Amino acid sequence: MVQNCPRCGTPNVAGHRYCSNCGARMLEDVKPDASDIPNSASSASIPHVAASEMAEMPGSPGADLSRPGSVGTPGRPMISSARVELPPNAGENGGQATFVPYTSDVTNKLEKEKPGNSWLKPTIGVAAAILAILVVVTIYLLLANNSSKPGLGVAGQPEALVFPKEVPLPCSLPAGATAEQEIIYTVCRSSEEQVKAWRDLDTEVLKSSRTGGDLELNIREVEELRAKNQYRDPVLHRLVIVAMTSDGATAQVQTSEVWSVTTYNKADKSIVNQKNKATYAETYQLVKQGSKWFVEKVEFNNTAVPGD
Repeated sequence: MVQNCPRCGTPNVAGHRYCSNCGARMLEDVKPDASDIPNSASSASIPHVAASEMAEMPGSPGADLSRPGSVGTPGRPMISSARVELPPNAGENGGQATFVPYTSDVTNKLEKEKPGNSWLKPTIGVAAAILAILVVVTIYLLLANNSSKPGLGVAGQPEALVFPKEVPLPCSLPAGATAEQEIIYTVCRSSEEQVKAWRDLDTEVLKSSRTGGDLELNIREVEELRAKNQYRDPVLHRLVIVAMTSDGATAQVQTSEVWSVTTYNKADKSIVNQKNKATYAETYQLVKQGSKWFVEKVEFNNTAVPGD
């Protein structure tokens, strides 16, 4: 708030006791106390002003109020922000130095809160959102790439085996396969190689996945077919791993398999015998030789159950 001086009309900040221009008391009804009158020690530090300079002081007789730097007249106030030194005993202020206040418009402008960088926070927010999206997309692509590899699950870890587990046909060994997956693949491959051996009457193919008593048994069956001038065309429709145990050197796998078998006469390809689809429960005994697994023995736990 601004209060005009009752003597010269100069605007002053409300609450000031003396006019910053002429030194007149602003509140006539308030009497100065001892603290308002400077002592000799404080007054001695205020320089005196010559009579010639006194004439140039605003509010002094003969002062030109129209000159730049003057405070102005009641009709045309001009406020300076410079510090004005009054001579001793000049005016009612007793020679104290005063400050000419800023006008209310200037004060409001100076005290007005400066606008901050309003664009900074939204920019940081957008950048953080983009970074989060990039991280999510990168993780997704890594997981998708790893999970697309056969035999690999999340983040390149081997797929967890949960039984019973149906084995996809034809057989395939996934990249980076675990020991358990290698055992399952050996069981599946032995069935596919048995199909080829009975159909082509080839005993050599049996040696890729069999050893010991199971290899000898299958070789005898192929030789019997040759002696009868017959061949068989077995079809493995489904292979399910029911359970599996392994100690690293040997393994046991229980399966549920669906087969159909047709026996032909090799000369005229006429059907000698035909067995429709039936389910077999089998137990495979495997042994590891070097770095490779072989089927050593196969036991049938039940007779064929018709259907699948």
